[in-house]
Amino acid sequence: MNMTINAEDMLNLLQEYWTEAHKLIEDFGREDGRAKMHVGWCIGMKEMAEALIGVPVNLRKDGKVTIGFD
Repeated sequence: MNMTINAEDMLNLLQEYWTEAHKLIEDFGREDGRAKMHVGWCIGMKEMAEALIGVPVNLRKDGKVTIGFD
C-alpha cells in the first residue's frame, strides 16, 4: 500500500491538534498533562511540516497555524 501525505493534509491535521491543545489549556491550564502532550505533538508535527514544505510553520498564541515568515 502506497500512501502519500501532502503538505495541506499535514497542516490541516496540525491545525486540529493545535486547536485541541488550546482547548485543553483553556479548560485545564498549561500544566495539565494532556495539554502538555498535545503541545509536544504539535511541536513535532510543526517541525515535520517545515521539513516537508521548506518554509517556517508558526503555532500562534491565538490558536492559528500559519506558514511563512510571521
